[in-house]
Formats: sequence, structure tokens, C-alpha cells
Amino acid sequence: MSLDLDTIKRLADEVLTFIEQREAEQVAYGIYDVTMAGVEVIDNFQPSEDIELTPQEKPEALRKALEQLANDLQIIRFNQEESPDGWIFRSRIAETVRLLSKLRQRIVRENNLKVAHRISNSKRLVADIKFSVASRRVPRRNIAVQSCMTPLLSGDTEQQRTANLILEVIDTYLPKLRQMSGFQKRTLERILEAIELQAQEGIEKGVVVTASTGAGKTYAFFLPVLAKMVLERCLRGREGVKAICIYPRVALSENQLTDFIEVLFYLNQVLAKYNLPQLTIGVESGAAVYQIRDFQDITVDRQQKLSKQRGWTFSEEYTGYLSPFAYCVGTDGKACKTDKQRLLVRPTNPQTLICPICDKQYPFIQFAREDVMAKHPPDLLIATTESLHRRLLSTKYQYLFGNDKFCAPTVVMLDEIHLQTSTAGTQVALLLRRLMARIRLGKQHRNEQSNLAFVGLSATISEPIEFLSELSGIPAPRIKRVYPQDNEMQTIGAERYIFVRAEDNEDTAVISTLIQTAMCVLHTMPQPSTSSDLKRYRTFGFVQSLDIAGRWLYQMEDAEKIKPEQRRERERYKSQKTPLDQRQIRYIPLYAYRYPPFNRLLFPNFFGANFSCNCNCHNSKIPDLNCPYFQAGECWWVLSQKDKARQESLNIIRKTGSDRSITIEPDDDLIITTTALEVGYDDEALMCVLQYTAPANVASFVQRKGRGGRKVGTRPIVVTVLSPYKSTVLFLFRNEHILTDPTFQKLPLNSQNRYLQRIHGFYAFFDWLVTRASYAGIDLELDNLSRQGYEYLMEQSVDLGVLLEFKDYLKQTFAILDDAIKQVLDDESEGFLCQIFYEGLIRTYATGTGDRLRHSCRIPKN
Repeated sequence: MSLDLDTIKRLADEVLTFIEQREAEQVAYGIYDVTMAGVEVIDNFQPSEDIELTPQEKPEALRKALEQLANDLQIIRFNQEESPDGWIFRSRIAETVRLLSKLRQRIVRENNLKVAHRISNSKRLVADIKFSVASRRVPRRNIAVQSCMTPLLSGDTEQQRTANLILEVIDTYLPKLRQMSGFQKRTLERILEAIELQAQEGIEKGVVVTASTGAGKTYAFFLPVLAKMVLERCLRGREGVKAICIYPRVALSENQLTDFIEVLFYLNQVLAKYNLPQLTIGVESGAAVYQIRDFQDITVDRQQKLSKQRGWTFSEEYTGYLSPFAYCVGTDGKACKTDKQRLLVRPTNPQTLICPICDKQYPFIQFAREDVMAKHPPDLLIATTESLHRRLLSTKYQYLFGNDKFCAPTVVMLDEIHLQTSTAGTQVALLLRRLMARIRLGKQHRNEQSNLAFVGLSATISEPIEFLSELSGIPAPRIKRVYPQDNEMQTIGAERYIFVRAEDNEDTAVISTLIQTAMCVLHTMPQPSTSSDLKRYRTFGFVQSLDIAGRWLYQMEDAEKIKPEQRRERERYKSQKTPLDQRQIRYIPLYAYRYPPFNRLLFPNFFGANFSCNCNCHNSKIPDLNCPYFQAGECWWVLSQKDKARQESLNIIRKTGSDRSITIEPDDDLIITTTALEVGYDDEALMCVLQYTAPANVASFVQRKGRGGRKVGTRPIVVTVLSPYKSTVLFLFRNEHILTDPTFQKLPLNSQNRYLQRIHGFYAFFDWLVTRASYAGIDLELDNLSRQGYEYLMEQSVDLGVLLEFKDYLKQTFAILDDAIKQVLDDESEGFLCQIFYEGLIRTYATGTGDRLRHSCRIPKN
């Protein structure tokens, strides 16, 4: 029998899941030293419907699969039997669970204390462990992208040409997009129907896309938007923003740029081939600067300011500022092809990003607001909720939403909509209504009849259509939902969950358990094969506060001996070729205490003064089950196997919302972070997620664990270290299924919150006045109110005709009923016109004038 390598690989993956799930059942009963026999697998395993094997083929195929797993060290053998039938083994992850269950607090500061270091005085750190394995269900990508383009290919001449341009890009440069899944195809169709293919009635329509993390929601949304951009800019000659992509986190918005930039880079090459205009993308987040002259200044003060505030770090080597969000697509034969290379802007050409390795230029990326975007607004705008709020309130940026010169957007997309709940979510919901209302004004001013589509992307949630309606204000009948069907899914890969409950009887800190757990998991987890483009797998460590992030970083660096002084000493030892066991103990990382054979050489008396151990497992392909070090969990045997584990000290960084100047580099092993990176950060090297104590909520945990194993077919590890002292945390440990297999309830969101409507009613008033001021050529900005702007406010706010017109605008924007509009708008005690606008804003600029205006703030009921 001959099976192709791909079939063996897929079979081995399913076999490994079978093994790990069997082991998890035994771990549930407290059996950590679990083993299995090869014959158990051969007799009991049944492949999925995606792998076709006859009864005669199955036994031999399973033997080959077990051999594959042994060669990759995904299973650890304990005997020398030649046939897989007679093997005794455990999986790699089960061995990690066993080691975690036996973790002890071990640290020796001075060499003279090594001889007294004993297992008997090393405190236990782990009280209990829970382990589970869940098969990953992902959509099959078995539909040719040409089929997905059928709605355009069967359309008019412009639509056909657009489809052919996109297909040429995919066929030539983007093989990863040649096959799509069923839900991606339907998403493309639904969005195209809303913005292009169906009657253009000048109304809002909604599309909500719900799918698990990593299913491909981003490209499902981006391809139809890309088609609309090509149609409007390249074939119809309309300048202005075509689509606004909104992200709840700055880090998420900048991470998503990587995929968009790659597609646009290659698309623009094809457009240039046919002498068509280039498509542009604009960054409206913390990384964007106001003027390009900021990059012409390379003084130390400017370098520090751009680094700390914007994330642009100055490179002495390349004499320019490295971008915090954009990377080169790569050039064959250059380092940027295999390693992620940040793009650079040089003082001599401050408006164009280039690759410092291959010199590729990226002029289509816009990152300067006033110099570049104001003259030529980007076709695609990447923004955060906060940045959009500020832009709505200033006449300087009305070009983003449609004006005399530039078209209004056709698509608004909000990613991770399931995060928008409770009060914070209501704030976003009201902001979205303001944004949609402003775009509607732009379309009306330009007499554009095109529809406006609001697209929400989300993990699986309850009642998604109703939720998107509450979030966006679009009536539910005008919203369509897209999601993967059960018959479109395939089982490939798995997620491994480990919950560690810290010991509470040994007088040890929970963070000690966290540090030892992190070392054990990160140093023993599988690494990419030598043939892979990835150099190593990395881990995100999530905490709930900046204080914990700082403490973990400091203590973890000390445990790994990577502080500056420790690094220097380690490099000196390395250059002198000093054996590890002959170095000063204070410079030896703690993981080396379990690294064979150094675990025995460093502490020969660990089990007693008269104890001796002649184990030679580090030179063997199998560990010694009879070795006391191995039995006690003090031998991390996989460390001795070349290229199979992380044998060097970890590279550790902290990347939180306050660490703008810190960038994640390819050789980073552990990134300690907070909520800043819990959504949308896509990195196929990220294979492990560590969660310290209970997450804020189930949705947060789902987002965090979704960062690991972004590539289809991978097997990420999710480790949660829980405190033994909090009842809520103990509840989660006993009911871990709440986190690993959550059932989502209807998300809490109340867009009719009168208090928040008052606040955003004020902002909507200012949005509306700013729009009118921009058409009149008057400078008006809430954050920086000029004398001209103040006089304009005075004039407009005492005109009852203007106020009546705004009353209708506000009712439409927030869908407020007639009996409630008075309370929100001009109630003496609660209305925002009296309480916020007149009493707050105007009196700030003109003492005494507010009394006169207060008497004018009454709006007639009709």
C-alpha cells in the first residue's frame, strides 16, 4: 500500500488528537503518568470522513502515522520495540502536563548552596491540573475563487473587468486566495448585493458575519470591498474614501494592515500594467502623524517623541524611521522574504514608505493626515473608534465622509462586534449612528444614490442580526447573516487547554507558579521543523493589569537570566566555552535545573547525599522511566533533543497599550501583554497562550485563546494559571468548560440609554454644525475652538430654524421617539442643549453670554 505524504500527515494529526483526548480522560482522574500502547491506537482509532481508508489499509496507515508522530517527537516512546504495535508512549503535551503537576520552586543564588539544595526543601507549586483537548472545526476551502466572482463576471462591462483584475492578482501573486470557503463566497455575494448589485436606493443595509477565530472573515469582507474600490476609483474615476474599517484596538487596526497592504501592493502592480489609477490605504490611528515634516527632523527629541507617542523608531543603520504597522511583502533572494521587515520612511522622502532591504516603495500607504490625506483621501481608511470620534468633530477632516470634492464612503466595517457590550458598547453604538448620519449627509449633499453597507465581523454570538441592528441602528429586516454551515466544516488540528491551580499549602506566591509554568511550557513545547519558514514558535502571556505585566516581566527575565548584566556574563561564559555546570549558579537560568545532563551535574545531591544516578537519557532517543529525576519531573528530557525544544533562554518583551515604541520581532519568544493584543493579532508563529488568573469575561478568554494557532491544522496550547484564594477563580477551575466551550447569551447593549444619548446628542450637534461649517468654508473644531468657530456657533445656535432642522437630524440619527426627543435635546434640567452646549461649551468662551443663550434654547414642539 502506498499513501501520499499529505494523507499520512492528516492522519497523524487525527491520531494525535485521539491519543491526547484519551490521555485527558485519565488526567481527569489524577493520573498524570499516563501511557498508551500502539496497539490501542491501531485497534480503536477511526479516521474522519475526510480520510478514506479501507479496513485493509487502515492498520498499516496507522503504523505510518505513529512513526511520523515519533519522528516529530509529538509522542515520546519509552521502549525499543520496532513495530509501532508494541510501543509504549505518551504524547508530548501529556508529558508537559505531567511536568507541570510536579513543578517545584527551585532557585539557588550562590554556588556554596548547591550541595544543600534538595527535593525535600523545594516547595510544590501546583495543587491540581485540568487538561482537555478539543478538535478544531474549520471551514473547508474548496471553492475556486473564480466561482466566487460569478456575480461580477455576469454583470456589466465594468463589473466584469473588475472581477478579471482581481482574479489576475490572485492567480499571479496570491495563491492563498485561490480557494475560498462556502461562507466566504456567501459573504462576498451579500456585501456586493448591498453596495453594487442590487438597486441603489440611498439606504443603509447590514451584513453580519459570524465565524470562529481564524476562519477567514477578514478576506471574506475585503474582497468585495476591494472590488468596489476598483470600480469606483479606477473605472468610474471617483476620488474619496470608499470604505472605513473600524477596529476596537489600535494594535488590531495596525495588525490588519499587513494583509491589506500585501493585497494592495500586488493589485496596484496589475492596475499600473493597464494604466489605471492606484488604490490607496490610509492609517487613522495613533501611528499616523499630522504632517510629514515630522520625519524630516531627526533630532534626539523628535526621535524620542515619535517613538513614544507614535511607535516610529529611528534606525541609525538605515537613517530613517521604521514604521510600527507596515512590513515588506518580500523579495526573492532578500532577507525580507524570510524575515518580517518593517518599512522605513527617510527624511529625504518623508511621505513614502520603502523597504530598507530591497528598496521596494509603497507610495499607496498614507500616514500623514494634513499633508497627504487631505489632498488625496485614501480609498480605504483604517481607523479606531476614538480617531473617528475626533475626526467627526473637526472641519479639517470632513473630506473623509464626503464633501463637494470627494465621494462619501459606501462601506463601514466594524471588527469584533461582540466586544461592544454594556456602557462602552453603547458609546460605540451611538458613535456609529453619528458616523452613518454624517455619511448620509455627504451622500445627500452630492446627490449620490448608492447604498451604505454596514458590515459587522464577529465570533459566534447569540442573535447576531438583532445585535447588529441595536449596534448600528439599521432595521433588522435589512440585515443579512452569513456563517459557516455544519456540512462545510472539517476537523483538522486541535486546541489543548491546561488549567493550573496554584498550591495553597506551601506558602508560595501564585506568580511563582506562573513563572515556573511559563518556563516549563515554553521550553518543552514543540518547535517548527527545520524546513519551516518559521524560526520558532512564540507565546502571548495575558494579564489583567500593567502592574502584573511589569512584575512578571521583571521576574521572568531574572529566571531566564536575560537582564543586561546576566546576558554579558552568559556571553562571556559562552565565548570561553565554559560548561554550564561550571558556571556561577546565579547566572544559570532556572530551566537548566531540569536540562539533562546538567540537572544531575548541577545538583548531584538533589535526592540525598548518598544518592547516585547514572542515567544517560540525554544521549538516547527515549527517556529512562526508572530515572528518579524523570519520575520527579526534574528531567525535561525533550530539551536534550536537538531542534525539538527551546534550549536557549527565552527572549521576553512587554507589549501593552503604553508600550508604543516596542515592536514584536521574529526572535521574541514571550510577549507579556494585556487587552491591547487580545483581538485580531494574526501571527502564525504564535502557538501558545498563557492566561494569568481569570479573564475579565468569557468573550475576553475566547479572543485571547484565539490568538494561538492561526494557521489551519495547527495545535495551539492554552494554559491558564489560577489562584487558589478567590472563590470566583476556583469556580472557573471546577467549571472550565465555561471558558473552553462557551454558550453565548444575548449580549447586553442599550442604544436607548438617555444619559449616553445626551452626551452623543451634543456630539451629533457638533458633527452637524461642523459639516455645515465646512461647506461654508469656516474653521470649526471642538478640541480647538477658534474665534471664527465660536462666532459661527453663536449665530447658528440662536436660529430656531437651524435648531428645528437639527431636531429632525437627531431623531433620525438616534431613532428617538417624539416623546423622548425633548428630554434628550432641550429639557431644562437634562437636555444637552441647555446643560452641555450652552452652560458648558459656550460659557467657556464668553462669560455672561450663556444666560442670553439659555433663554433661546427652547425648541418649538412642532
